[in-house]
Amino acid sequence: YEEDDEALLGSRIDMSDIFKHISVVYVDALRDVLREMKNNRNPVKRIMETIESKISSDNVESLKTIIQQLNETITSVPEIRKIGENINRQLNSIIGSVYSPNLLLSSTMSDDMGSLAKFLSMKPEQNIDLDLLGLGHLNMIYLALKIVEFEACRSRELLNIMLIEEPEAHIHHHIQKTLFEGLNLQKNYTQILMTTHSVHLAEVSEISRMNVLKSFNGKSIVMNPANNLNSFAKEKLKKNNLNLINAVERYLDVKRNGLLFSKGVILVEGDAEEILIPQIVKKLFGINLDELGIGLINVGSTSFEYIASLFDDDRIQRKCAIVTDLDEQAIPSEHRLYKSTAQEKGQARKEKLSSLFNENNWVNCFYANTTFEIEFLDVNKENILTYVSPIIDDAFKDKKTITAYKEEIQSEQYLERNLAMLKLANHVGKGWFAIELGEKIDFLIKIPKYILNAIAFACQEIVDLSIYKKILLHTIDLYEETTELSALSASLKTSDTADLNIAIISLLEYFGKDEDVVYLIN
Repeated sequence: YEEDDEALLGSRIDMSDIFKHISVVYVDALRDVLREMKNNRNPVKRIMETIESKISSDNVESLKTIIQQLNETITSVPEIRKIGENINRQLNSIIGSVYSPNLLLSSTMSDDMGSLAKFLSMKPEQNIDLDLLGLGHLNMIYLALKIVEFEACRSRELLNIMLIEEPEAHIHHHIQKTLFEGLNLQKNYTQILMTTHSVHLAEVSEISRMNVLKSFNGKSIVMNPANNLNSFAKEKLKKNNLNLINAVERYLDVKRNGLLFSKGVILVEGDAEEILIPQIVKKLFGINLDELGIGLINVGSTSFEYIASLFDDDRIQRKCAIVTDLDEQAIPSEHRLYKSTAQEKGQARKEKLSSLFNENNWVNCFYANTTFEIEFLDVNKENILTYVSPIIDDAFKDKKTITAYKEEIQSEQYLERNLAMLKLANHVGKGWFAIELGEKIDFLIKIPKYILNAIAFACQEIVDLSIYKKILLHTIDLYEETTELSALSASLKTSDTADLNIAIISLLEYFGKDEDVVYLIN
């Protein structure tokens, strides 16, 4: 069997020596690629050791002859030969000719094939030094070398495992995708495990081959987003022909797959919520959703059940809040914006979501009785003209129209002001209206309670006393200074962990239950 092809049949494995046949390489996130490629155990050297026996005897003899000739040529260079003569002369002058050895300075480059690796180095085609390449290029070269090394060694290794931490380091996101797909092709002989924070890598990955890690109460929880997902589609959604895993993978583009990295998730149905909610939270609480660990995802429809199904005891154990409209009729029935079936559909949607997720501790639904725009108007009617007046002025040229909108949007008549708000949003475009509104809001802004409840639900596993402290310090700055408030502020700033809770409770009592910040924290 000595002539058998080991690349095809594999080598004989002694079970007592099994660990010698398992190759594990860890590629650190803070890797020094240049140093790795120049050390004695670099990938090129290992590849040379593997292929040494495969070099033909004719080539071996030819190389040995060339190396011997090179050694002789180097040694015969007059300047080099003279160094040896000078050394001998100095020895003679120091200890005399009787005791001094006669030395010869010669080139002794080894003709052993294994030693040739140290003379081999990677060089770009442009003939520039590796040191001048960017870190991204060096990372890709190193990963390619490791794959080639594994391919060369696979006839003698039982298992090759490559652990890559943050392969996206210093690499443009377009190349990240290509790199990931390229590494994916190596699965026949190498098990590659990657850790990443890159939404671009997550976009081209498959959730069935992905684990999400969650740190909670000092432990790490491993969660697979695809676990029993197709069973959910059949049993709960009654979709017998739907491969929900594949559908979700196609849906999770670079924008939406942020939910895989978020510590809590809010799903919304449109552009207005996606644009305006983060701005209101920042203005009102002095903190952004990222600091709360919340990813806000625009589903772009009311089909929440497909994405919300990712959050479950079997899959991703993170809080997911669904924010949607019940679309109760709140404008005159004779107007074209009145949709006779909207309320019925809203109620049907609520019943459907309740039946799917009522027993799921990770998913909860929060409803606007009407629409987001009308709910926003309802809680901000005292200051609404301050926010929308500049938008109305820009949207219309006719002074009568401008005056009419401003009067109607402040009307005491519920249906009239709601209609004015919806007409304005539709005229400007709901997404663009939200953008303009976000630029006009100030610290007096109010946030609808159903959205506050959604935020509180989504971040309940994340927020701690330090987050509450930051929110309250921001709120204090919005109030007129008083002796009592100054004392409470000083207590909040100087309290240690043990007393911080008491300081927070005291401030909540001072602000009163009507404040949004009090409602959120409570």
